Amino acid sequence: MPSENPTYSRKLQAFYIFAVCAALFGLGQFQRMSGAVIMPPIAEDLGIAVASLGITAAALFFASALVQIPISMMLDRFGSRKVICTTAIFAVIGSLLLASAESFNDILIARILIGLGYSATMMSSYVLFAKWFPPEKFATMASWLMASSSIGAIMASAPLAYSIELFGWRTPFVVVAIITLLMILIGFVV
Repeated sequence: MPSENPTYSRKLQAFYIFAVCAALFGLGQFQRMSGAVIMPPIAEDLGIAVASLGITAAALFFASALVQIPISMMLDRFGSRKVICTTAIFAVIGSLLLASAESFNDILIARILIGLGYSATMMSSYVLFAKWFPPEKFATMASWLMASSSIGAIMASAPLAYSIELFGWRTPFVVVAIITLLMILIGFVV
């Protein structure tokens, strides 16, 4: 049913778009920063040297950096919402693989998928903000996006360590996968 007030409807849709972008960007930062907290319990649980696991943290960043040019071309060709939501599927798969990892290779592949999955969030968000918000609000929206990143980083410290104590190191990544999947669904619907 079409809204009787198109301005209200557009503002609500813009809010949902921002919420999805901010959540995905924050979750991506959570994943990037979580390595320092999760590597010791993973090393202990799976019998892998912590130094070896450092490679997996680098792999996440490398995978994300490697696809930035192709991501920008996909944004131009397919549009931001399709790209951010489609690439985030890799983050869901990577998070679930990480949560079920039994070997170094599982963790490495998971972290690469996570890096790929969140690689489009910043550029897609900026493109969406430019389309959905007035030009004079762009800097404000970009600042809020960066704030969501900081929240993700904060959650990857003491709160993550506490949740690992309560539930083990695997459960937080199942939760992140579920939240990411929810954001993908909202992003495709809005």
